[in-house]
Amino acid sequence: MAEPARLSLPVAPSSKEGLLEQLRSLVRGEVRAGEHDRRLYATDASIYHVEPLAVVVPEDVEDAVAALRLCAQWGAPVLARGGGTSLAGQCVNRAVVVDMSRSCCGVGEVDAKALRAQVEPGVVLDELNAALAQVGLCFAPDVATASHATIGGMIGNNSAGARSILYGHTCDHVEAIDAAVFTQDGGVERVRFTRLGEMDHPLGCAIGERIIELVERNAQRIRQRFPRTPRKVSGYSLDRLLDQLESDGKDAVNLATLLCGSEGTLAVTLGATLTLTRLPAARLLSVAVFGSLEEALMAVAPARRTGPSAVELLDETALSLARASAAHRDDAQALPTLASGAPAQAALLVEHSADSAATALAQAAQLREALAPARVVAVDDADAARLWALRKAVEPLLHAIPGRRKPVTFVEDASAPPERLVEFVRAFRRIVESRGLRAAYFAHASVGVLHIRPMLDLRDERDRDLLRDIAVDVA
Repeated sequence: MAEPARLSLPVAPSSKEGLLEQLRSLVRGEVRAGEHDRRLYATDASIYHVEPLAVVVPEDVEDAVAALRLCAQWGAPVLARGGGTSLAGQCVNRAVVVDMSRSCCGVGEVDAKALRAQVEPGVVLDELNAALAQVGLCFAPDVATASHATIGGMIGNNSAGARSILYGHTCDHVEAIDAAVFTQDGGVERVRFTRLGEMDHPLGCAIGERIIELVERNAQRIRQRFPRTPRKVSGYSLDRLLDQLESDGKDAVNLATLLCGSEGTLAVTLGATLTLTRLPAARLLSVAVFGSLEEALMAVAPARRTGPSAVELLDETALSLARASAAHRDDAQALPTLASGAPAQAALLVEHSADSAATALAQAAQLREALAPARVVAVDDADAARLWALRKAVEPLLHAIPGRRKPVTFVEDASAPPERLVEFVRAFRRIVESRGLRAAYFAHASVGVLHIRPMLDLRDERDRDLLRDIAVDVA
């Protein structure tokens, strides 16, 4: 039986042309290796810049598998890519990049009764949910980049989104993953990873048995060392496998859970069976406004106690940029002012999802009581759409800040227990402001996940030194 592959080194320059020649003769799609294409694929939404060896844009999933098999024979590293929206360099590397977003984007059978759908990795989340909405369903993880993010990328990152307090992570909604596994003999095996008791591929079963043994042997350390925050996607989800093992036994351990969040290091996603969610009968968005960031952070814990489906934080930087933006000035007008009439310096967007409008209204009333004396306003559907548009626009809005120093993504998705958000942000602000800098703060506050953007000029060597200093101190 084939063995999983060990890490290979980049193809030597002398071999690269031979690999490209064979890829061009084999692949029905495109093989791009010119400087322009390599530079295009050298970036994602992060600060990293790594030129790939080449880019393959397959005609379909079978074409992608053919390219992967040839790369395996050559010992060439490969990196599957979706929408390129990753913020920590996940889809750039010195590898053959296989872009799944153009043609590997089919939606197969949707079983509305069983709440299940079969999809290819390049399907864009918004497009999938637009189709599912026609039958009252959705794929629940709702990342801010939903207009570009692909299901394959969401699996790689174990993405969550604004409503993760209610719906959890991508791994909570993936029943099975069809994947390409590289073997030590230079081959590629197609394996369907799902619950171990339902798998029949010899290599997949062998991998599963080894993983179970690894988890059992290290159970105590997993329990001691894995963080207990609501949002954790760093590393492999061995703690989740241990939960499944202890709860329901070995056959119920779902290896698709392990692939979610593995960022393509274990296998290449070729397709997935997704578990779908029924759309709620009612959603109601309330906006709470505050005179400072710290006041807003202190309101997160009482807001959580009202049973929200989302609690999103916007700071003064985001709000002021939205008010000044031609594209989002109208959206910002949906924000209420403080009781004094002054503009808000921070805001929480608190959504309640319920089985009836009356229940959502009751939850909104509980929120107003819990956050008093802060001003809390429940908005209509039109204003809710504008405010969600504003929230999703924060990342691009930040790049409109004037001056040489721009928001830099390098301490991304910092996660803290929600009840300790105030403490965490105070400490982070001290680290940044002690160096004469400022940062923007926005967050999935409901689960303690912060997007923090210190303002730096990466063309200035002194600011590059500050970036390293801040990263070390925060860690």
